[in-house]
Amino acid sequence: MSIEIDIHTLALSLSISTIVQIIVLFFQYRVDRTHHGLGWWTLSSALVALGFRLQYPA
Repeated sequence: MSIEIDIHTLALSLSISTIVQIIVLFFQYRVDRTHHGLGWWTLSSALVALGFRLQYPA
């Protein structure tokens, strides 16, 4: 059994999983404002997702 996945499918799945991570981190940032690094972590995840989306447009 052979499964063929191209680079566009991988980039799309990585972008979707990163967007879910952004949503979770954003809610965690809103709930717990004592950890200031969560905002930067959320921003970096958003930029990674944007970078993959711009690199491999569907």
